[in-house]
Amino acid sequence: GDADMIYQATVAVEGDEGNNVGYKYYYADPADLDNGTWENSINDRMAMLFPDGITQILPTASFDVALGDHAYAQIIHNSADPAVASVDIYVNGALAVPGFDFRTATGFVPLPAGVELQLTITPAGADPAAGVTVPATLDADQTYYAIASGVLDPDNFSASPTMSDIGFRLDLVADAQLSTAADSLSFKIMHGTTDAPAVDLFVQGLPDPIVSGVTFSAITDYITVPAPEVYTIDLYASGVNIYLASYEVDAT
Repeated sequence: GDADMIYQATVAVEGDEGNNVGYKYYYADPADLDNGTWENSINDRMAMLFPDGITQILPTASFDVALGDHAYAQIIHNSADPAVASVDIYVNGALAVPGFDFRTATGFVPLPAGVELQLTITPAGADPAAGVTVPATLDADQTYYAIASGVLDPDNFSASPTMSDIGFRLDLVADAQLSTAADSLSFKIMHGTTDAPAVDLFVQGLPDPIVSGVTFSAITDYITVPAPEVYTIDLYASGVNIYLASYEVDAT
């Protein structure tokens, strides 16, 4: 599928004006770059990977633009604001992920590396100008989690008990793991609840917390546990031993 492709472009310039430029796009499997196919058409995926500024326009010349440098990002929707229950995600003004719902995640999608990207998240169907735009420059061959959290208008919500900024945000977390050992599970924990206090997290059956004092928007390092197991994580208000909630982690 398109999400697994690397793209290369050849730009043939027929005149001095930008609207005289003809574009061709090369589809290739990352494992077999020499056996791709050229396409003349433009689609949303291509527009996302070839935003304005990636290619250079030269009058009366032809040249190749290789975009082998790329990063991978998994986008996670963790904003509980009803105004963004479903969102559209744009990359440099091109629609990349439409109708993306709360508590869902994409796979790892390729994005250009080494150039500044404008990542815009807007309520589904709304004009991109109504969204929140975050600039980001990704490193080549790096993997990221891109986690959306917070609320659009903090004045409409209860303040964070820890006085954390609860405004809408997009956090980029590098070194995302694509796999782990067969006998273990590695995971990170992000505190994504705007009106919750700092928390301590316990694995049922263990006496000590796996992390302590986690406040809104904080993201832990990787935590590794044996697999296959089913774990129950208990959350307590940090330092006061007040039970808040439990979650099951299935590592089978």
